[in-house]
Amino acid sequence: MRAFLEAVKKLDAGFAGLPAFIPYAADEEELMEVLTATAERLQDNYPYFHPLYAGQMLKPPHPVARLAYALAMWINPNNHALDGGRATSAMEKEAVAEIASMFGWRISWGICAAAARWPISKRSGWRGS
Repeated sequence: MRAFLEAVKKLDAGFAGLPAFIPYAADEEELMEVLTATAERLQDNYPYFHPLYAGQMLKPPHPVARLAYALAMWINPNNHALDGGRATSAMEKEAVAEIASMFGWRISWGICAAAARWPISKRSGWRGS
């Protein structure tokens, strides 16, 4: 846990130049009520995280992956667009490239972007009616 707290301090230091902001702090009772209700509602899911769940072919996230995700959520980035999360978009590209390299593939983001703009009819061979 100390590693996570140190990482949060490092992350916060990168935004130290912003004007002061004090978010609304729920009291402990309100916080417990919201988190308990959320935990109860989340129990109405399949146990995707558990390796014995037959419907899930993936393994549960590694504890380090969970901590890294929690750290990213500290600033709530949007990695679906470069203007919403420059760092996380770059990290996503790196992860995809590493996965591709496991299969001997090499990713060219220029080609990927061009393919994404190529009309679906041309990509799939569909000619329409």
